[in-house]
Amino acid sequence: MVYMIPLGSHVMIADAGAIKDISANRTSFPKPVWEYQAISAFGDNMVGSEGHEWARHRKACISSFSDRNLQLVWDSACQTMQEVFVTWSDQREIRLPVTRIWTLKIALHILSAAGFGMPTPWDDENVESEHGSSFHKALGDALDSIMFKAVLPDWAWGSASDRQNLLVTGPAGKGWLGRPIREAAVKLFNLEGYMKRILNERRASGMNKKQRDLLSNLIRANDDEEAGGLSFREVTGNLFIFLLAGHETSAHFLAFMFGLLALDQEEQERLFQHVTTVLGDRDATYGDFNALDRVLATIHESLRLYPPVPTIPKDCVVDTVIGAQAASDEGAKGSRAVKIMKGTKVSLQFAAVMHNPLYWKDPEVFDPSRFLEDPSRARDGTFLPFSTGARSCIGRRFSEVESVAIASTLIRHFKISIDNKLFKDIPGESPLERRARLLKAEKRLTLFPIDLPLVFTRR
Repeated sequence: MVYMIPLGSHVMIADAGAIKDISANRTSFPKPVWEYQAISAFGDNMVGSEGHEWARHRKACISSFSDRNLQLVWDSACQTMQEVFVTWSDQREIRLPVTRIWTLKIALHILSAAGFGMPTPWDDENVESEHGSSFHKALGDALDSIMFKAVLPDWAWGSASDRQNLLVTGPAGKGWLGRPIREAAVKLFNLEGYMKRILNERRASGMNKKQRDLLSNLIRANDDEEAGGLSFREVTGNLFIFLLAGHETSAHFLAFMFGLLALDQEEQERLFQHVTTVLGDRDATYGDFNALDRVLATIHESLRLYPPVPTIPKDCVVDTVIGAQAASDEGAKGSRAVKIMKGTKVSLQFAAVMHNPLYWKDPEVFDPSRFLEDPSRARDGTFLPFSTGARSCIGRRFSEVESVAIASTLIRHFKISIDNKLFKDIPGESPLERRARLLKAEKRLTLFPIDLPLVFTRR
């Protein structure tokens, strides 16, 4: 699909082979880093950079995702779920009117422990910092306000020193829009203060040379700044990226998955039987990860239907010809060459590929078994929730391990259903229409279900 915009042409790519080729050709199709201003609010980082700068950031972060660290991710996830169950111990039913609020909290607790070596109590919302709010609240407030940084140019905030501290002394702070912008700046500044304190406290306490969690590796990269490491500003930038990716992204697709299981009680029962068969009466361990393949398949199918990042932008900087399938209503009809001109904006449509019947049988059906029948589907070029190519998500395994631990622990003890008090049935509504209404989504930095009222009933 090609359409024209005032500043030039825009090509939307929903062909798996073309997406693979474009992702591999980073010279002709670099990332438009200017579109990532919002996620670079706290400093340059791995996601918002390109070329040599991207490689430098990636090198500082990649060792944080070793198998040894994944064991810690699993243990932290299971421990967090046990703390949740303690708070639920006197209730048979737990009603969550907005499920993602709960999954956001779970994901942040796990990231705090496994990624930053900072386990926090489940009632952390009662613990306030010198900045006036909990870490969890500070992060949530900042994410709600981050788009101001994308919309407003730097000069609108004031001087360079003010911009570095996310203060508003320029035109953006004046007039009828001034108050919400100033409030947004305070929320962003609050989170930046938290991140600086986390880094300084870890550095002051000393680090074991064997520590390889994300926070330790970022601090080591800052220590090696003169040898091509990261500046302190870049450290906070990458810290925010992992707060975003390891917290918001994981939490949102977990909420989608719980909603899909609530809609499909037969699939949920199959998942429950699988977990009880693998585990029996004992608690899950990291050694069970491979055996819990239906849990991972359910996660992959949920991500296929509701990818956190449905599209990725690219710039075409050289006239380039790419190959794409020629399709019709009857299916693929060979290949054709498509010329993309220099200056064209390109959108890689990941969600469209994962909903395309050319690649997926009955693509709108929630069917985790498709990944059990052919496990290679989770690694081929048509499964794209973690992107593709050299810039695919380095936290994929972290996310998979975390999610399998959460889902297997939860489904073993609780049945998930829709809260019919808040989500009323509509006579004559089809299953797909009902799913679309329950899982109505919105996208800010990532895709998330807006409300999603669920009930968790003790088995």
